[in-house]
Amino acid sequence: MIDPQCIESHAGLQSHYQYDAKYAMSYALATGMGMDPMNQQALSFCCDDQRGSPLVLPTSPIVMGWVDLIRDPRSFDSSLGIDPERAVVGQVSFTLHRPMKPAGMGRTHTHFGPVVDKGQGKGALICVRREVYEESEKLLATIDTWMFIRGAGGFGGQPEGGLNREKVPDRLADVVSDIHTSPQQALLYRLMLNDHNRVHSDPVFAKNSGFERPILHGLATFSMAVHQLLMQCKSFFSNSNFQSFTAQASLIGPVFPGDTLRTEIWKEFNQFHFRMRAPQRDAVVLDSGIYFSRSL
Repeated sequence: MIDPQCIESHAGLQSHYQYDAKYAMSYALATGMGMDPMNQQALSFCCDDQRGSPLVLPTSPIVMGWVDLIRDPRSFDSSLGIDPERAVVGQVSFTLHRPMKPAGMGRTHTHFGPVVDKGQGKGALICVRREVYEESEKLLATIDTWMFIRGAGGFGGQPEGGLNREKVPDRLADVVSDIHTSPQQALLYRLMLNDHNRVHSDPVFAKNSGFERPILHGLATFSMAVHQLLMQCKSFFSNSNFQSFTAQASLIGPVFPGDTLRTEIWKEFNQFHFRMRAPQRDAVVLDSGIYFSRSL
């Protein structure tokens, strides 16, 4: 059974990262950039032959110094009461506090946050927070990944918490954009994360976990939605909008590598709402997305 006090007192893990042009291009490919060889805008993140160096995607800190607190042997503790095989990404909040540099290094601190009891026979939400610091110790990004632990509710924890689910506007989207995922998308993203969750790579394990085949990482799906918003809505932005922002969303359905993903975007005053579908399966996979710029 989940022990919220034990989880919230867990020390977490420190890690270090370093990135350069090759790392930036690899991350771009792992999040679906370059699927269209004629898309010059996307290629600017995947190639260094247009500008001399690639652009760095603003969501890159999501994978920098990433560690899996639930499965990593350095942090796994059975007394926490978390079954790793029941854990999936439920919600993500990402804040970029300052502009990305072409290359850099620094450290990260990953630790548990609040624990939410969704009720007996339901599940639990556990926040995993990661702060990404530059070498100068300035905070570069904050990522809150809310893990949904299937069937783990009923341990007597607080019943409320998690991200607020913002409804998308009840009208046609202002912008609609499709992006294709490759059959090996999860394997590429797995390499960027140094991830060992077999639900993304092992067909038998995925089927035993309730999925018809391996699924794409929720963090990859979230990042691809944010990338589509930034590229398709660039006419609404000044350069500063890419330098500091917050985006958040709920992952409500699996994405299978090879799916086409359709991002629907609404502009409302000074923020954007977004949702992502897998139109071939008529399934919503990401919902309640919201994006807003922050002052530097």
